[in-house]
Amino acid sequence: MSTTHTLRVSSRPAAQPRHRTSRFGTYVDKDSPVHLWKAQMVLAWREKYGALDVSGPVSLTLEFTFARPKKPKHRLHITKPDLDNLAKAVMDSLTTARAWVDDSQVWSLTLSKSYSADPGVLITMMTEEIE
Repeated sequence: MSTTHTLRVSSRPAAQPRHRTSRFGTYVDKDSPVHLWKAQMVLAWREKYGALDVSGPVSLTLEFTFARPKKPKHRLHITKPDLDNLAKAVMDSLTTARAWVDDSQVWSLTLSKSYSADPGVLITMMTEEIE
């Protein structure tokens, strides 16, 4: 039996940037917009679902939407940010929100990005019962 959880976070998506390295270790710039974006997702998930701590397999679909520029060069959203970096930010947020134990449980990942009047992400998480 499977269970589906969906969440829409309406805010401009931010990609997980590369970590910077210093003599003190690695870090993400504190002024990066990804920090606010991730905090919004954690808060939204916790308000709707709390801590699920799913321990079984997870299938994840992430549909990112961005505001349409005045004169887009293409019909499809093929500009930055990169889908893999957007997904990393969401998966890190869901781990922090305790949607699952670890994001290594995601066995299926479907990603898309498009233009919309309402920027954000639609998260659809399907979990499978382990028999």
